[in-house]
Amino acid sequence: MNIKVCQKLTLFYYNLKNSFYSPQSTLSLPFSSKPINNILVCLPESLEDFRAAKTQLPTLTEVFQSSTISLLLKTDYLKLTNGARNYRLVAYSSDEFDIRGLPKKSLWQKLAPQLFEITIDFNAEFKLPIAALCRKINSPFRLTFAKPNDIVFFNIILQISGNKDYTTKLKSLLHYLQAIVGREKSLNNQAFNPVNSRISS
Repeated sequence: MNIKVCQKLTLFYYNLKNSFYSPQSTLSLPFSSKPINNILVCLPESLEDFRAAKTQLPTLTEVFQSSTISLLLKTDYLKLTNGARNYRLVAYSSDEFDIRGLPKKSLWQKLAPQLFEITIDFNAEFKLPIAALCRKINSPFRLTFAKPNDIVFFNIILQISGNKDYTTKLKSLLHYLQAIVGREKSLNNQAFNPVNSRISS
């Protein structure tokens, strides 16, 4: 059985599982009641998008000044991080996911010691292995851009209006994060219905 067929079966399983899931009426955001200690950011697999995302990381650091931010990135991109001293780097290779698109023990052990209150996927396109990893980590707040099958793996989906370039989309996502952590009052302390958790920008 080839990889594409296996991953389609994995996606079918998650969709089926999600169809039987009865969500809470609201989703409590973990920002005001307790400190955010650990955040996982999944950097893009696309090299062009990776370079763009790297330039926006200081904004993320400013938003979460007292948090430890871990960056999940392809091993090949480590040389492009210039040390990234303000971040914990977690590198992965394609062989750390099995044929189903699920993380193997070697990758999971790099992440499992940490409890991530927030997980953010910076990939503009749907990547099943990354999405499945985010679901397995099971942070109370899992954010990504709107894309096919996103609601199965994430509970906050950012819908960007219009045909925007990646950098503009990423800036909108970071602006949204600034809003909900209290930098802007308009979205602070809101609760979201997980079934309708698409936020337009």
